[in-house]
Amino acid sequence: MNTNGFRRKSQTLAFANIFAFGIQAIFALFMLHLFSPLEIGEFSVISQISAFWMVVALAQTPWRMLANKSASASQAAIKSWTGSLYRALLLYPVIFIALYFCELTFWPSILWASLITFFQITWLLTQSYTLQSGTESQQAMVRTLPPLSALTISVFGAYLRDEFGWNGPTLIVSAIIGYAIGAIWFIRVFTNGKIKEKIYIEDNLSTANADNRSAILRMLHSFTDALLITLIAATWHRLYGPIETGLMMATLRVLSFLPVLVWSAWTQILITRPAENSNIKILFFNINPWSIGAISTACILMIGMTCAFAVNKQILNTNWQGILPYIIPLSIWQATTCFSAAFSHRPFQTQKSTLYSWICISLNIIQTITLITPFAADFPLGKLNHIYLFCGIASLSAISLTAWLSKIKSN
Repeated sequence: MNTNGFRRKSQTLAFANIFAFGIQAIFALFMLHLFSPLEIGEFSVISQISAFWMVVALAQTPWRMLANKSASASQAAIKSWTGSLYRALLLYPVIFIALYFCELTFWPSILWASLITFFQITWLLTQSYTLQSGTESQQAMVRTLPPLSALTISVFGAYLRDEFGWNGPTLIVSAIIGYAIGAIWFIRVFTNGKIKEKIYIEDNLSTANADNRSAILRMLHSFTDALLITLIAATWHRLYGPIETGLMMATLRVLSFLPVLVWSAWTQILITRPAENSNIKILFFNINPWSIGAISTACILMIGMTCAFAVNKQILNTNWQGILPYIIPLSIWQATTCFSAAFSHRPFQTQKSTLYSWICISLNIIQTITLITPFAADFPLGKLNHIYLFCGIASLSAISLTAWLSKIKSN
């Protein structure tokens, strides 16, 4: 079995994702420096509603495209895209309710959310398609160009605001254009003739991975994932106001790129790996899930300390003093999430994806109840107690999931 080609492609994809999410981390730090908590708070709520919309509409079809190799890549991409857009249309009433709950003006919020959702769906499916049928350079570019474009546009928008008084939705426009640039690559699905599954056919690799979950279960799993994250922004906006939401969500945005990076640069590679194997050799190092989790945790701690240092030394505007109470609980939560993300390929290698989804759904429900109970029961905890309670339960959930994932074996 020739695994050299797979290893080379894995390294290329890993470095491309590290670069892409590094740009996003810089983008998050630039936001702290260039924009006010109020601006970031409003952007965070709309972008989180869009993320909810996108995640539920996709119903984890990018995972399914990578795990199941029976269909043509182009046919699978087109079917996934049309199905996701259809589900997105059905979700419009839910989005109306979310906008009302967050006390956002209906117009133009619904327009921004619609555009972000459409381009996000298309871009994420493009990534899965390109991983199956694109060249190494295409796989790298489709991941790096969108965040780089968004960063450039946001900096330019801040310049226009300071020099010429531009008062438009800079962060929203930069996000829409960034996702749109990534979505343009989906045109290849319709223009490519013969599809070559480069990772699998060219390198003569076989895979036993599979996603055997029903469409309803995948959508339910996606719904609880997206609902939890959206409710974090919505609950904070409702209880503590847009400025406090901006402080909390900006801190979460800076820290959460590490778990997303683990999923994108690590899990997406291993889910397509031809055997039950959780190790990848990058340069001279054999990397496994535990080392990925440890490295990510160290990075999160470093980022958290950097943010605290920047605030204490007044490198950031004094308006950002309010992020300090959020750094420790959010860092612990995201560090534990990195470990569970590092092992999240295991269910698809061991034919336990159905059980995996049910466990995740149960944990999401527990975390959601913890999050909304102070609001629903009219029992005010205060923002500090609230964030520590939620992050504590969320961290325990991630630790429990990691313990199970690290021990499961194939039948």
